[in-house]
Amino acid sequence: MPQLSPMSWVLVFMVFLVCFVLFGVILWWGCSGEYKIGVSKSLRSLKKFSSSK
Repeated sequence: MPQLSPMSWVLVFMVFLVCFVLFGVILWWGCSGEYKIGVSKSLRSLKKFSSSK
């Protein structure tokens, strides 16, 4: 193991954590492709609901 100061280990851990989270979000976004359709349907229903008042 390289000799790093504790603050450098925190920085290394944070970089790995950010990469892991981004990878998870990209993977989730790819697996749930119907997410955009669901959002647009709910937005349409909200617009219809607000215009019917």
